[in-house]
Amino acid sequence: MTEKVSPSAMVAARVRELRKRRDWSVRQLADRCAELGISTLTENALENIERGRSSKALRQGRAVTADELVALAYALDVAPTALLLPAEFEPSTEYQVTPTLSVAREVLVSWLDVRLPLDQIAAFYELKRHDEGLRREHDAAWGAVENARFELFELMAKEHLEG
Repeated sequence: MTEKVSPSAMVAARVRELRKRRDWSVRQLADRCAELGISTLTENALENIERGRSSKALRQGRAVTADELVALAYALDVAPTALLLPAEFEPSTEYQVTPTLSVAREVLVSWLDVRLPLDQIAAFYELKRHDEGLRREHDAAWGAVENARFELFELMAKEHLEG
């Protein structure tokens, strides 16, 4: 079964992972965010973000604003897209772009890095998969031609030696 990861879950996991990698407490990250002027990222808010704990106003956990995403990226010394992307590739994971649209990691990474519309990126990868299939067919056909040429050469050599 394919697992689906939402953008909010991705940001939560990446913030927690990057904070821990720096050996920071939630309090230290909150202090760093406060130094940057983002007072909404308190220790409690960061805990809610990292744990995906629901609040009364938000049924799916604490949302991160665009301003907070940029501030968190700066505080954690990463590019903002690093908070939206998985650290490692999970082949069985689809990444939710909307509640009704999920894409593979390679499509998500390209969309965020290349700055092209998602449908163009998805079409590119579909074409690439198609081209790889054609290349495999071409390679198989070329291999058959090479085998036939080799067999013909062997037959000609055998006739020459016998003849």
